[in-house]
Amino acid sequence: MRTNWFVVIRVLDQWWIDNEGEAYGPFTSREAACSASSRIAQMFGDTERRSLVFWPGEDGKPRLMFDGV
Repeated sequence: MRTNWFVVIRVLDQWWIDNEGEAYGPFTSREAACSASSRIAQMFGDTERRSLVFWPGEDGKPRLMFDGV
């Protein structure tokens, strides 16, 4: 099964959700972007592919936080 990735990233002190080159945001905080990311994956994800959402952990490394079909 192919996968549709959503990744929360920080760019120039703003938080964004990247979905394969399409950006959602900016968000005012990491928490706001993380909170919105799984909803955006459910609403705008590809119905033919599994959606994965990654957030940066406290150490800055990406962590899988949502896995939906």
